[in-house]
Amino acid sequence: MRKEQGTKGKAAYWYAYRKEAGKLAKCYAGMNEGLTVENLEAISSKLTDKLQSIVTDTSSVTNSEVEKLQIQIQELHRELQIALGK
Repeated sequence: MRKEQGTKGKAAYWYAYRKEAGKLAKCYAGMNEGLTVENLEAISSKLTDKLQSIVTDTSSVTNSEVEKLQIQIQELHRELQIALGK
């Protein structure tokens, strides 16, 4: 997750990134108020979908890939807790 400054002095927004097989996917996550565990899980799913459309050899998901995604969800959850000061 990265916090990026809005244009013309507008509020900052969060973006989620995921890189796989040398390809980078970016997804808008929203402002602090909209960052919930449920939203982060949905964003994680969107990033997975984007990467699957980018990476040509994604015929099936292995247990290892599922475990990696679960770890990334946990990391996003920790980052959210830090960002929200919890």
